[in-house]
Amino acid sequence: LLNVPSNYKVLFCHGGGRGQFAAVPLNILGDKTTADYVDAGYWAASAIKEAKKYCTPNVFDAKVTVDGLRAVKPMREWQLSDNAAYMHYCPNETIDGI
Repeated sequence: LLNVPSNYKVLFCHGGGRGQFAAVPLNILGDKTTADYVDAGYWAASAIKEAKKYCTPNVFDAKVTVDGLRAVKPMREWQLSDNAAYMHYCPNETIDGI
């Protein structure tokens, strides 16, 4: 049905997006102790809170107001670290309206 290649496996998990807030650092950090988190609103803040249990997140506040509307700063302004295991960004901040 999905035409998934035989060298891939499909894993169905409960927990939705919130479950991934812990799964990402637990599986991707490896030997590193930091990860970059772009704070664009509610879901990012939830992911950052969970990540603090497993690493020291480098948090960049990407929120900005333009013409009275909430938006995300351009990527060229993001302050990311050179030694992060990964970068977390939630582009769909539905609760905050971004």
